[in-house]
Amino acid sequence: MKLDFKLAPKDKRLLLTLLIVVILIAAVIVYNMLSTSVSDIEAENVKLKAIETDLSEKSANRKNYVAKTNDYKLLYEEIINSYAAGLDQETIIMDLASIESDTEVWLKQAGLTQVELLYSFGDVKSTNPTKEGQPVYVSDLQGYSSVTTLSYECTYEQFKAVIKAINQSDKKYKIDNISANYSKSEDLVTGAITLDYYAVTGNNRVFPGTTIDGVPVGTDNIFDSSTYSAGGVDAKYLDKIKTNYDLYLNLNDAASDVDAIVVGQRSDVLGETKVSSNLNATEVVEITVSGSGGNYTVSYRIGDEAYPIDNFIEGAAFSFGDSLDLLVVSRPRNGDADKATARLSVINNTDVTLNIGILNDDITEPRCILSKSSGDIEVFQ
Repeated sequence: MKLDFKLAPKDKRLLLTLLIVVILIAAVIVYNMLSTSVSDIEAENVKLKAIETDLSEKSANRKNYVAKTNDYKLLYEEIINSYAAGLDQETIIMDLASIESDTEVWLKQAGLTQVELLYSFGDVKSTNPTKEGQPVYVSDLQGYSSVTTLSYECTYEQFKAVIKAINQSDKKYKIDNISANYSKSEDLVTGAITLDYYAVTGNNRVFPGTTIDGVPVGTDNIFDSSTYSAGGVDAKYLDKIKTNYDLYLNLNDAASDVDAIVVGQRSDVLGETKVSSNLNATEVVEITVSGSGGNYTVSYRIGDEAYPIDNFIEGAAFSFGDSLDLLVVSRPRNGDADKATARLSVINNTDVTLNIGILNDDITEPRCILSKSSGDIEVFQ
C-alpha cells in the first residue's frame, strides 16, 4: 500500500502560522534578555563612571591629598598623645593629692566614679562611592572618662591657684561644674568642683600606672602591687620618663591578650613603626639611636622583625623632646610557665644621654635583661 504524505494547503498555512508565532516568541524572549542585559550594563557603567570620576579627581590632586594626609596624621597623633594612655582611680587619687599639695587647698571630700567607655575609634563609615558603608579605618583605640566631684575649702588666692593648676595641667580633664561661696570676713572660699577625666587606650600605648614611693608590695598595699617599682629609684626623673618617653618597650605574659614584647615610638599612635613578638621565650631586642645636632635616626628589632624594614642599618628619621627617654614597662610573671623575656641591647650613638626607665620588673626573674649597652646611657629602676 502506498502512503501519501502531501500536506493540504490548509495544513501548510497552519504550520507556517505556528512557525511565525514561535519565531516571534523567541524574538520577544531574546529582546527581553538583551534589554535586561543592556540595563545591567548601563547601571554598571554609571557606577564605574562614578568611580572613574572619583579616582581621576584623586589622581589629579594626589600630591595635595598626600600633603594634607600627612598634616592631619601629625595633628591626629598630637591630639591622641595629649591624652593619658590609661585611667584608673589610683591615678585620679594621686592627681588630687598633687593638686592639694601644690595649692594647699583643702579637698574635704572626693566622690569618684568608675572609669567608663566613652568612645570607640573606627566606627565611622565611609561615604566615598568606592568604599561606601565600609569603616573609614580600623583601630583598637578607645576613649574613657571618669567623673570626680570635689568639696573644697581654701583662701581666695588658693582658689585661684587651683583653677590655674587645672587649666594649665598637661592632663586631659575639664571643669564640668563649679560652685563657690566667698566669706570676706574669713577670706574663705567653699564649694564644689566636678572634674571630667579623659584617657585614650589601645594600640599598645603604655600606661605605667601609679607608683607610690615608700609603699611596699604586699596585701597591705591598697593599690595594685604591679605598679610598684622596687629598688633604688630617682623617683622624680622616673616620673618624668613615665609621661614624656620617646621610645617604649612593653613586656607582658605571652598568654595575655597583647603581644609579649612590643617596641615602638610614643608619637606613633597608628602603630606604623611598631615591632612585636608573642613568643613565650627569651627574645633578643636591639635598639639603636644615632645622630647629632637635631638630626637623629632610630632602628630596632625583635628577632627577625625590624623597623625600618628597609635601610635598617641607616635607621629611620626620629625626633624627641627635651630629653631622649626609653620607657620599659614590665608585667608580673604569671607562674613558672610564663617565660617571655627580652634580652635588651641598647646602642646610643647620639650627642645626648639616653635615659632608660624600667618599671615594675620582677626582682627575682626579670623580664628585661640589659645584656649590652653602648654610649651615654643612664638607667632608672
